[in-house]
Amino acid sequence: MSGYALGVDGGGTKTHCALSDMSGRIVDLSEWGPTNFEGLEGGYKGLFKELNAMFGAVLSKNGVGYDEIARSVLGLAGVDSISRHAKISDVIIRTGLRRFTLVNDAFLGVKAGAVSGAGVCAINGTGTSFAGIDPAGGMLHVGGMGRLTGDIGGGWHLGEEAVGAVYNSLYKNGEPTVMKAMLFDILGVSRKEDYMDVLLEKLSDGHLNLSELNRVVFKAANLNDAPAIKILEDMGADNARSVNAVIDGLDFGHTVEVVLAGSIHVRGENTAAVDKLADIVTAAHPDKHIAFTRLAAPPVAGAAVWALEQCGVKDMFGAVTAQFMA
Repeated sequence: MSGYALGVDGGGTKTHCALSDMSGRIVDLSEWGPTNFEGLEGGYKGLFKELNAMFGAVLSKNGVGYDEIARSVLGLAGVDSISRHAKISDVIIRTGLRRFTLVNDAFLGVKAGAVSGAGVCAINGTGTSFAGIDPAGGMLHVGGMGRLTGDIGGGWHLGEEAVGAVYNSLYKNGEPTVMKAMLFDILGVSRKEDYMDVLLEKLSDGHLNLSELNRVVFKAANLNDAPAIKILEDMGADNARSVNAVIDGLDFGHTVEVVLAGSIHVRGENTAAVDKLADIVTAAHPDKHIAFTRLAAPPVAGAAVWALEQCGVKDMFGAVTAQFMA
């Protein structure tokens, strides 16, 4: 087959677009702005503006026409329901792109991290999301909408838990925690009476980002702080329930690859959460071999591999992902 394959990973902060030829060579990798309609001015209209401009820039730069794109895979944040999928599909069609597959961006982690092309991606970063693709092509997505879907995880969650654990130790006869000293130092306070007052002030004026306080939990856990370890283990246990739901909802056979993605899973400074997740998932499936791996290639590599697969170009996982990690 002649032509090109296009892969897109679009989120609330930035978007990556990869153009490859039919040999699997990445012809172009471009970075664009956010393409999550929820955070764009005008919503779906804003999404059309961004996608239309991005596709136009990438294709024009490489002298490629829309009719030369054999297949495209777009993993976009915000594709969380049937109605949203339909509306975003309409937006993509209006840009002139055809022959595309639109999925939630969580699915890209499977294709970017699972050597077999099938497995479960467990994302824990800014938020959490869990997606699976089984060997027959069955797909299932769990969570991804924060508290609306009961998700426990992400930087904001850990920050809130750190603040709450310290408050409990100060005012609710809660267990002492070294996170108190860490947060007092960050806030520049020495009295418990100033704790919440200064915290709220710094959050409201933008001098403190709650999500960044996730590091406090990891540092405290490394000091064997019981409240911090419990926060991480509780998060790992909830993440495990979502992973189990994906595994049980699809048909993987004997072996399941679980790809851990997102900054909390990949760069977390303590393994308590991941260890708990792995223990629970493994124990729940004694008849299966569960292989855990941390995502090394960027998610857009998964979109590129997937688009090539749909063009009939098989076994490109290693060759394509290597180009993104060079």
